[in-house]
Amino acid sequence: MCLKGAALAWRVSEHTIYTWRKRFGTFQADDVRRLKHMEAENAQRGRRQVAEAGVRAHLVVVPAPALDHHRRGGEFVLGRCSLQS
Repeated sequence: MCLKGAALAWRVSEHTIYTWRKRFGTFQADDVRRLKHMEAENAQRGRRQVAEAGVRAHLVVVPAPALDHHRRGGEFVLGRCSLQS
């Protein structure tokens, strides 16, 4: 299959084929699998970090003495969240 035919079959431009060849030309099948696995893992890690940052941004830090009057039945109550003591 010629380059032009491959570009038509994959519905990409010939320039894209050249770019892929320059970037991934020396890759073997196991290299591609490993790269895809690492990219998926990094994306998942990034989503988790963004979610954790959002949770941390909504946490309220209250000094320890101020918690005593919010104590109820062995748990500290912070708004809608409760922490078991």
